Amino acid sequence: MANRAYLTTHDLLGVNKTTLLLADDFRYFDSRWTIPLAWLFFYRPEELVVVDEDGWGPMLRLVADRLSACDYFTQKRPLLEALAGNMEFMLPLNRLYSRVRDWRQGKYLILIPDQIWESFPDDIPVYRPLFEAIADPQATPDSIRLRIAGIPHSYVVTEFTDPERFEIHLTGYTYW
Repeated sequence: MANRAYLTTHDLLGVNKTTLLLADDFRYFDSRWTIPLAWLFFYRPEELVVVDEDGWGPMLRLVADRLSACDYFTQKRPLLEALAGNMEFMLPLNRLYSRVRDWRQGKYLILIPDQIWESFPDDIPVYRPLFEAIADPQATPDSIRLRIAGIPHSYVVTEFTDPERFEIHLTGYTYW
């Protein structure tokens, strides 16, 4: 398994919008060795889908209408803040949200997890309970931690004890 995941925007093409066309010059958020916790809060359970990606065949992706994902993030942000548990995280969360909201390319917000998570079509049942837990109006930080712990090799950090790396584990890197 390699060591990166990507959060980006693109358009989907093809029948039922199941073909992902990646641009050569796409902008993205990047992670190293983890899936940043905040990225998960943009997606509803039904947005965990299988797409054909540039001829690589069916791959698991998280795909949401970008503006709807921003609305959902806003709705779920209090749970994310409670899970992060530290007011220092507000600036990185604000920066992530603003960049995703203001992206000028692509209708869809896409999380490409396959260098961190297994990303084959039959892996959807492994990850869906986490997104169902986030969507649950009664969710608590402990219920989210429990779901993350239930994913083999989840590589999602929920305990932010290293101040040098908290932003990386919460929101990832970006290069623009």
